[in-house]
Amino acid sequence: MTRLRRALRRDEGTSLVELLVATVLTALLGAALVTTLLQGMRTTQLSDSRTANGQAVRTVLEAMTQALRTAADPSTAPGVDAFVAAGPTDVTFYAALGNRTGAIGADVPPSRVRFWFAPTGSGLGEVRQTVVPPDPGSTLTAATWSGAGTTRVLARSVVAPTAGCPLFVYQRRSDAPTAPCPATRLAVDTSTSTVPVAADGSVAAANLSRITAVEVWVTVRTDSLGGSDPSSPRRATSTGVDRVTLLNENLTT
Repeated sequence: MTRLRRALRRDEGTSLVELLVATVLTALLGAALVTTLLQGMRTTQLSDSRTANGQAVRTVLEAMTQALRTAADPSTAPGVDAFVAAGPTDVTFYAALGNRTGAIGADVPPSRVRFWFAPTGSGLGEVRQTVVPPDPGSTLTAATWSGAGTTRVLARSVVAPTAGCPLFVYQRRSDAPTAPCPATRLAVDTSTSTVPVAADGSVAAANLSRITAVEVWVTVRTDSLGGSDPSSPRRATSTGVDRVTLLNENLTT
């Protein structure tokens, strides 16, 4: 009887080795669960960021193309161009906002519109729009724009344009579209454009009347997942492009 009791006592409780094994297995299982949870959260966050970036790209492209499509000469006087200035990251022009055709002869003078890229740091910036309506009393033959206008931000976290991948590419209607500019910001092939462009991507005043089509390239990037590594797969990037053929019939093709 005594021997039996001693044997039973040896089987009571948990040994130190068994406790250690159980602890290690529990820790491994917990670590695996936490890792899976974090990966799922990161994937969801990355997907949400890409969706938000895509929406931002669509918003800025829509605003730009709607205005550019109605670019119009500011008056019926000859020699007055629809574009005031045209650069790789900054464009100013007159737009017949509210007039679907954009043709001269609208019942009100056009507004002066500016789109430009404003850097904010870390290779990113904002795309902004300023609209200056014609001064009170302006007519189609005598219009002025002395006000400061209204400025709004169309998109944030926009990748800074480069010489090889500008925000705006100026063309004529008959020009072929440029080669794609992917999210890696490789060079845009502008060899198909017949509008003379300076080395910095701007169009001289004498050639502004030749612009009858504009390509807009926008890339929005979210850095919260990718840190400082531009090649990180966790960096959410969305790129959009749209080519606008101006509706103003007075512009040469």
